Amino acid sequence: MAGGWTGICFGEEGSNIPSRIQVVRKFRDLGITRVRLYHTYQGTLQAFSNSGIQLTVGITNADILRALSSVNSAKRWVDRNIVPYGSSNIVAVTVGTEVFTSPADNLKNALLPSMKNLREALNLAAKSGIKVTTAHSFDVVTNIFPPSSGQFADTGRMQPLVNWLARVGSDFICNIYPYFTYINSNGQITLQYGRLESGSVIDSNNGKIYTNLLAQQLDAVYAALGRLGQEEMRVVLGEIGWPTSGGTATDTNNARIHNQNLVNLSRGGTPLKPNWGIQTYILAMFDENQKAAGLQKSWGLYNPRNFQAKYTINFGNSPTLSNRITQGMRLSSGQFVMSQNRVYRFIMQADCNLVLYQTGVGPLWDSNTIGSASDCYMELQSDGDAVVYGGGVARWASGTGGRNDGAHRIDVQDDGSTVMYNEANQAIWATNTAGSRITQGTRLSSGQFVMSKNQVYKLIMQADCNLVLYQTNVGHLWASRTEGMASDGYMELQSDGNAVVFGGGVVLWSSDTLGRNDGAHRIDVQDDGNTVMYNEANQAIWATNTAGSRITQGMRLSSGQFVDSKNRVYRFIMQADCNLVLYQTGVGPLWDSNTIGSASDCYMELQSDGDAVVYGGGVARWASNTCGRNDGAHHIDVQDDGNTVMYNEANEAIWATNTSSGRITQGMRLSSGQFVESRNRVYRFIMQADCNLVLYQTGVGRLWASNTAGSGSDGHMELQHDGNAVVYVGGVERWALQAPRDARWASNTWARNDGAHRIDIQDDGNVVMYNAANETIWATNTAGR
Repeated sequence: MAGGWTGICFGEEGSNIPSRIQVVRKFRDLGITRVRLYHTYQGTLQAFSNSGIQLTVGITNADILRALSSVNSAKRWVDRNIVPYGSSNIVAVTVGTEVFTSPADNLKNALLPSMKNLREALNLAAKSGIKVTTAHSFDVVTNIFPPSSGQFADTGRMQPLVNWLARVGSDFICNIYPYFTYINSNGQITLQYGRLESGSVIDSNNGKIYTNLLAQQLDAVYAALGRLGQEEMRVVLGEIGWPTSGGTATDTNNARIHNQNLVNLSRGGTPLKPNWGIQTYILAMFDENQKAAGLQKSWGLYNPRNFQAKYTINFGNSPTLSNRITQGMRLSSGQFVMSQNRVYRFIMQADCNLVLYQTGVGPLWDSNTIGSASDCYMELQSDGDAVVYGGGVARWASGTGGRNDGAHRIDVQDDGSTVMYNEANQAIWATNTAGSRITQGTRLSSGQFVMSKNQVYKLIMQADCNLVLYQTNVGHLWASRTEGMASDGYMELQSDGNAVVFGGGVVLWSSDTLGRNDGAHRIDVQDDGNTVMYNEANQAIWATNTAGSRITQGMRLSSGQFVDSKNRVYRFIMQADCNLVLYQTGVGPLWDSNTIGSASDCYMELQSDGDAVVYGGGVARWASNTCGRNDGAHHIDVQDDGNTVMYNEANEAIWATNTSSGRITQGMRLSSGQFVESRNRVYRFIMQADCNLVLYQTGVGRLWASNTAGSGSDGHMELQHDGNAVVYVGGVERWALQAPRDARWASNTWARNDGAHRIDIQDDGNVVMYNAANETIWATNTAGR
């Protein structure tokens, strides 16, 4: 995992900031190794001399035009502000703050040239190891939800800047404040989600689950960078924090929870970048009394008057950064313990619930104490019992006290289970949430479940006594149909090999797999959507028969739910706007029901009569018209070839989207960065961000292009309904297979009266446009190159 770290912003807009020597000593006491400064004050830089602390220093917006207008002026700035402080570990310079969201166009236009001048000046001064960058506001990103839709508002300025940052090896710095997003959300974002504590928000484009607001915002920036071709660029949080007075939800408790969770989260990644730690600077070391009134004055961790902490944050030696809880340890509200692989989090929430989360999945287990009290905490007591207290009363306990088996500990394990062990390393309590397998003797109690390794399928013992298999964003695939038959239900794979649902001491359902004399049995929740019981010879002896990529009769896709093809390239989704859409990853929509905006609270159901119907407001908005055929049960498969097909019981296709892979059909558009690939995945036809439409061969390079590179921004290619394929930029036509008004080159593919046209990206390397009679009417002529 790329390393995460937590630094602190040291602003100096205060009349009572302590001695800089004292400040540096405090940073070292806290174990802080990175500090962001906004100026290059002589006394401050001298105080950091030989401290070992890495410094990012700043040039103000006012100084950009004055100090960096040329390489010579930049060299003078470097000679005054960098060269004399060689013993101070300056590692980066930020040129301006939030320039692209300022109203000054002259400053925006000067930013990149100024950064280039500073880069050259540092090289001339033999300081090439110091990075040059700038700090952006999060407002440079638009379409921030879902996160994967993130893009930059001003791509014209941002594209050359990020390209240059990538070329010189600098980071993208962005100031992100979950606090402001939370208070401006009109109640749509919970305090717990805003404080980076807990939540579950699904990205409808890719199914990724977000458990805190920062990860959601950070991934929107990463998505925007990806759209500019910079998927590997690191984002550093230049400022983030939570104020303690002057506004909504501003108190020391909220600030402590937010910032402690930020420190803890820095060791892990985000759903889009799970292997990258989060690199961040907390705002700020001190309250600054010369800043503007209100919120601006109260972001500090410390009171500068007496150097006292306003609240306590542990930056590296906190027990909450380990994966183990030992006797005497306490998890207070908002504190958590993470597994060593940073995938599982055991957290004491502010709502009094003790919860085990899996990153990208959501809650796996909880103490069921939500809302039972306030100011709760969990303590692993000296008697060996783990207890959740709220209002001085025990709200939940592990029941492991008084065993006389030595010291107890709780480990949050990499396999997904949280387990209490005694001194002999015997498991005496567990959440039983490990892995994708149920072995003989394992019991699923109410609320417990096992997930497939790809985190898509969940077999859960529900509180209503029903054992259910779910697919993420689809719904239930199979059930024991024991809902409501009893209370306190559980499922056990017994030692005799039988899987049994018990409720009230009575057998409610079983797999009927006992007495077979075929060795130990196990149940696997598989990545293909099937849950299967195997015997010792690995023979399947029972299954739910729910292998994935399929919609069966009775299944419903509610708003935001979808089914993916097995190769994860195609997604069939019921959108919140009431449109049923088939998407291809990296391309966009291939087919839709044309019901966008027709109603709210819509869903699609493959009915028992065999008809697939989109309902909204109680009215059928679209149907496949496949009912009343008397041809057995129907199912819909989202296929790896790009086609979504309904089959009858004889496996005859009776309805389809007719969108098999490698093809562009009339009305389809390739926006910037989108592409279509050949079925053998060797050839890619892509609309690039530079406005060039290009055909690439894997391992070879470019075979053909429209030669429209650099002709504008916001380009796209569309195969129009008149049969003409056109590259547009900013609404102006730049290239066309046949330009209808200014034909400089033509393949005569419009107004031909030869039926619908399509473009196929073929396995032989040729991209060909065909008419309805399958006659070639245009091609790149790149076959076999």
